[in-house]
Amino acid sequence: MEGVIEEILASEWKIGAAVTDNAGQCGRDRRILAPKYPNIAFLIWFAHDINNLVKAVLKTVFKEISEDAAGAASFQHQNGWFVLLRQ
Repeated sequence: MEGVIEEILASEWKIGAAVTDNAGQCGRDRRILAPKYPNIAFLIWFAHDINNLVKAVLKTVFKEISEDAAGAASFQHQNGWFVLLRQ
């Protein structure tokens, strides 16, 4: 990451912020680079955390729904409802 920052600064571009996800290596990079580049805001990509949260919630919800649906289908199958519906 530092190489990219140096390359951009050498080409006379201005950097206002560097955005990363919250992986351990990125956190380490932010802690090392922030003191070296005090004019650059090193930010965590909050959308990444939101995405992980939504995936976890949906995974739980869909797991419960699929288990309920499987239970209902099993109940119907065991009680011969599918046979009655076919006739």
